[in-house]
Amino acid sequence: MLAILNITLPLFLLIGVGYSATKLGFLSLEHNRGLGSFVLNFAFPALVFNAISRLDMRSEFIYEYVLIYGGITVALYWAGFLISLKVLRKKTVHSALNGLGLIFCNTAFLGYPVLAQVIGYEKAAIFLSMNLLFENLLGVLPTILLCELSAGKKKNLFKLFLTALQKIFTSPPIVAIISGLIFSLLGLGVAEPIHKTLTMLSIAAAPVALFAIGANLNGIHFRSSIKSAIPITLGKIVLFPSLVFLGFTLFGVDDPITVMSGVLLASTPAATLYALIGIQYGEGTATSGNLIVMTLSSFISLSLVLALWDHFYGFPIPV
Repeated sequence: MLAILNITLPLFLLIGVGYSATKLGFLSLEHNRGLGSFVLNFAFPALVFNAISRLDMRSEFIYEYVLIYGGITVALYWAGFLISLKVLRKKTVHSALNGLGLIFCNTAFLGYPVLAQVIGYEKAAIFLSMNLLFENLLGVLPTILLCELSAGKKKNLFKLFLTALQKIFTSPPIVAIISGLIFSLLGLGVAEPIHKTLTMLSIAAAPVALFAIGANLNGIHFRSSIKSAIPITLGKIVLFPSLVFLGFTLFGVDDPITVMSGVLLASTPAATLYALIGIQYGEGTATSGNLIVMTLSSFISLSLVLALWDHFYGFPIPV
């Protein structure tokens, strides 16, 4: 158990430090937006590019992971959307955000730092790149389209699709993934001064991101009750990882690193962007409340997955 706490507790302590720093007035939310922008646009893309560009993606890319995890992501998103829309009689925007809340993981700033401690930063980068593409193309893209269409913008559907796609593929993390894949597949190298610069930025990514997550919790107005957040939270950190594990099992995937990496990343809470999209389309109270409950509950879900991993398979890297 101590080994598990050595992995998860420092991350949540950093989140707590960020929350306390803002609560006590050492940092304003305006300053925190600068920290978040630094991580999202500079430190994290540097980390992603550095890790992926040095891999042999042709031999290390995991195709069964793409098919199974990606397939479950699509199925759960649309199941959540349709159940919310047709059974619970929620509006289209609310239903689309419910679907996103079930599958949108905080892979970059919470899942990746945990996973990297268990399997190493280079292997974790493979799962990071695949999950970021899943979450953006299979989750964020349809959510934005559905919300925009529900808002009355039913004309120029193709133009709307291209605009949403452009936003995704011009975001620095996705550019870093694509650039890293190109460098990896073509066997291109990076000049040593540039590599060292990217490494220096990479080192800052995880701690600054976790600090910023904690600070950002001060800006979320939690008006909805915990009771209303429980269903989406259970769907995200219990149902989704359970389906991922079941999918790998049914399709005979027996590599413990592939199986448990997928389960671990699926058990992370939704990323902050989930709440921001909700705010943009008038559902900020619900999505912000859900995000707080998910984030706090993820300490238990991540610790439980790590405990099961260690018990049944043992960690690839001693921790």
